[in-house]
Amino acid sequence: MHVSIPNFSENARSAERNFLLKSSRALARWVLLTSKPKSPMNERITLPENPIIAKCGTVRLTTAQALVRYLSGLRTRVEGPQGDEIVPLFGGVFAIFGHGNVAGIGEALYQYRDRLPTYRAHNEQAMAHAAIAYSKAQFGRRIMACTTSIGPGATNLITAAALAHVNRLPVLFLPGDIFVSRDPDPVLQQVENFSDGTVSANDCFRPVSRYFDRILQPSQLLTSLPRAVLTLTDPVLCGPATLALPQDVQAAAFDYPAEFFESPVVEFRAAPPTDGHMEYGYSCMGYEIAGGLGVKMARPECEIIVMLGDGSYLMLNNEIATSVMLDKKLIIVLLDNRGSGCINRLQQSCGGNPFNNMLKDCLQFGTGAPDIDFAANAASLGALSEKVANIAELEAALRRARSANRTYLICIDTDDTRTTEEGGWWWEVAVPEESPCETVRQARADYLRGKENQTH
Repeated sequence: MHVSIPNFSENARSAERNFLLKSSRALARWVLLTSKPKSPMNERITLPENPIIAKCGTVRLTTAQALVRYLSGLRTRVEGPQGDEIVPLFGGVFAIFGHGNVAGIGEALYQYRDRLPTYRAHNEQAMAHAAIAYSKAQFGRRIMACTTSIGPGATNLITAAALAHVNRLPVLFLPGDIFVSRDPDPVLQQVENFSDGTVSANDCFRPVSRYFDRILQPSQLLTSLPRAVLTLTDPVLCGPATLALPQDVQAAAFDYPAEFFESPVVEFRAAPPTDGHMEYGYSCMGYEIAGGLGVKMARPECEIIVMLGDGSYLMLNNEIATSVMLDKKLIIVLLDNRGSGCINRLQQSCGGNPFNNMLKDCLQFGTGAPDIDFAANAASLGALSEKVANIAELEAALRRARSANRTYLICIDTDDTRTTEEGGWWWEVAVPEESPCETVRQARADYLRGKENQTH
């Protein structure tokens, strides 16, 4: 397939104009309503008295209902087995409910559950990784959204937002927010800023979002939502979009122009998916299992093998349970070197002593670091699992895993001191100018010689 990167001025700006023009037309044109739009909600269609939009068909919805209805109606063109197919742009919504989103967004997602599936996850960062991996496996041609409560639920998304931002991958974040009315101030889990009443925890999304907006009134969706979709679908602007949703605004109703929901097919080009998948743009530990789940959701016909270390597994493994619940089988190969072997080797290459990376080199009390049974841990989350002792056993275990009916974890011990001879590129990691350790002083000298050899 020929890959075309459109010119920003000819494509992105034109697309934005089209989206926004459509929204403004929906509000300003006087259109006689001739038929009711199909809907699972039995919305009340009215011809309002307001002279500004008189004779313009409207649908009275809450902000959350309007948002979900709009997303569920978006379509895109993808290559299928029988040629081009028109499919939903959004593959679904990952949701972890709390008081900040269960009543508003939660109610709306329930109403549209047959058109826009909702998936329950176990950790907000992990579900965002899965959503990002889903998009990456689809090469940005289809997208997922993530909704959380306010406070810790929302800020748990920030690491994943940065990952999507760095890798220019589309994902829509819909975190709950504080009350615009300020009536319950502070509301539960609100970050109180006594010098600026407009700040909430969701402002953390600003530097890691390609597009950010806080929806302060229902009508704001008419411009903010198309702009968010533009960001998600344009190859120049592409990246995470965040629409912070205050709790009272989620539940507030508005007479939306019916034409607003007559969404066009979103056309954007991307290269076809490949068989390999890794995240190194942000080098985020904990991505692997959740990312594997997202890839499996995007490409259910494929066998997905996830390989990771014990350190990354301990950071974020709970989506094993989600993979079992959703019947999205993963084969997980866990390499156990009993610590952070890669960083331990880097530490020593910079002249440092082994310290606080391998479990044996960490401060310990009582019985010390536990001997972790990763196979038992995975089994407790619903997976099949086993531990193997050598390569021959690993090969046999992989055959069993491939014939299994659900997620299967294989654990094997590895040597943290050995590494491949491949690679060998110089990596700038600043070494201290002063140190009482001779090994650090020598590493500093090596560092300066290496720096001199760089062309930039």
